[in-house]
Amino acid sequence: MYVSTHQGVTWTYRSSCTSESGQPNTIKHGIWEPEFDAAANGHLVCYFSDERPSSNNYNQVLAHVSSTDGGAAWGSEVYDVAVQDNVQRPGMANVVEPSQRHLRHVL
Repeated sequence: MYVSTHQGVTWTYRSSCTSESGQPNTIKHGIWEPEFDAAANGHLVCYFSDERPSSNNYNQVLAHVSSTDGGAAWGSEVYDVAVQDNVQRPGMANVVEPSQRHLRHVL
């Protein structure tokens, strides 16, 4: 993650919300499409699709990590969607803000 304090004129590396290592199809490899959001509590949240091979029989999970200090440090990975059968793949994480119209129908 990079930050700018000059309206995008210059950028500085801040941190990585998660990381991978190794060769494709090996443990610690396969993180896709990270997206950031600001939670209602002020935390910065990084959502991503994680298809790093798992010893817990997860073929792929949708997960997130949170930061309480603007992305300088990140908490532990939280699984949002995960099926423990080593087959199912929930897809890619996408973050969208619900419309007010949609919320009225849900509530």
